[in-house]
Amino acid sequence: MRIYHFLAVSVLAMFLFTGCHRLNMGYFSEVRGDYAFNYNSPIVVVHDKEDMVSSYYLSFIVYELQQLGFYNVFKAQDFPLSQAKNVIYVHVVRNISALPVYTYNYTLIDHARSNRCYWHGGQFYCSKVPTDFYAVNGYSVYSKMLVGSHFILDWWDNVLNKRVLYIDGSVSGNTCGYNRLYEDLIESTIKRIDFTRSEHYRYYGRLPLYMPCYKR
Repeated sequence: MRIYHFLAVSVLAMFLFTGCHRLNMGYFSEVRGDYAFNYNSPIVVVHDKEDMVSSYYLSFIVYELQQLGFYNVFKAQDFPLSQAKNVIYVHVVRNISALPVYTYNYTLIDHARSNRCYWHGGQFYCSKVPTDFYAVNGYSVYSKMLVGSHFILDWWDNVLNKRVLYIDGSVSGNTCGYNRLYEDLIESTIKRIDFTRSEHYRYYGRLPLYMPCYKR
């Protein structure tokens, strides 16, 4: 019985610790309101030929779209682009930018104190008013590296030659070197697609239990 109790406590502790195992994710979409998406129409998923990252995940993207109910989804080499009803341009990208962070140093300026006097009830009253203040006497600056990953779907009607849906799924902050980051981002983004309205929000994705990383 003690063994089962120990295991239960251990599992609970793992879940408590993994409360910090989170991915800071985002979902942004703009949809054409008067457009009817046809689940049976042929769709071709394409990417830039120089984009090796998107190329690597192309089969997974096709699979996730099929799981969503679009069964006639193909790669460009498997179906003529000219015969497709819809074309989805995909882009999987990781960007790194430097954000300058300023730290200011202050010093206390000690001015002479003045008296404030006023007449009340036939008598003068005076009180001392402090005039000390803090002033900036220097600053330091350092760069904070911001890392973000994005999965972009640019959905077009090939017949009307119009964009009908644009989606940007993102992950920002510390990802702990998670090796299935893009798979989770792609899967989560596609499952969240709402074809009836545009959306913009942030949410958290949970990292696996084995990831030795904690949010600070």
